[in-house]
Amino acid sequence: MMQMRRLATAGVLVALCGAASTVIAQDSVGVNAGAAGAVLGDAPTSHALPTQCTAYVLDLGLLTSSWGNEWGVGPLVKSSYVGDPQFYNSLMSNQSLSQTSQTANIGGDSYADWSAPGDGVVPLTGAVPQRGNNPAPRTVTGPASTRQLAYMFSEFGGPNNAENSSVIGGFINWDPASNPGRLYVTRTQAAVNNLTLNTAGSADIGVGMVDADGNTVFRADTFGVSGPNGIGGTDIYRVRLGDRACSQINWINSNLADAHYDAGAT
Repeated sequence: MMQMRRLATAGVLVALCGAASTVIAQDSVGVNAGAAGAVLGDAPTSHALPTQCTAYVLDLGLLTSSWGNEWGVGPLVKSSYVGDPQFYNSLMSNQSLSQTSQTANIGGDSYADWSAPGDGVVPLTGAVPQRGNNPAPRTVTGPASTRQLAYMFSEFGGPNNAENSSVIGGFINWDPASNPGRLYVTRTQAAVNNLTLNTAGSADIGVGMVDADGNTVFRADTFGVSGPNGIGGTDIYRVRLGDRACSQINWINSNLADAHYDAGAT
């Protein structure tokens, strides 16, 4: 949620997911939304390579307070799909927003844009019932002059006492001069704690902080995990969101030479 006048003057932005208003902001729903027994949603899977890095626009809805202040509301980002029959998404735990904003040029970057139910950025699974989205019908190019914040959160969960924990982060950009109600959002899977979803973990991860450059800092230890390549003791990691190799996962484990550890960003 953000006050629109403050956004227009590049003030502090506070983003809240899932806020409701009489004018609903753009969201995405899975292709099977509402189908009996198949409401699987469209949350990205933490280990799926096509959704390690996604980018999309978010057009905020308008909410007017009882004091006449105008606020923009919208669902910024989703936690990951874990395949639990009771909870389709991971549970968000700690969250962080960069303390300051900065200028940024995103003029060469593309962002998915859609307005129809079922469209989005998560590819369909191919299995029946399908989970995910039809491809977004269009992309837009980001503005050359924006303000930029970064966000991050940790998440956990999964079926049968799974040891999944991971960190998500990304950038929030907006043009305060021409359209402060449109956000240009990235979602990056900063780190995972196991090689394969719903298997034993090598670390237990918790955030943390992030700055406007996307330096994402989190803590990891081995409490409650039993997987291979367990890290030693308590470690502090930094992942540079802008440098994440989106063609691979970033598995936090003791073998820093492992091909699934993104050493170029971590």
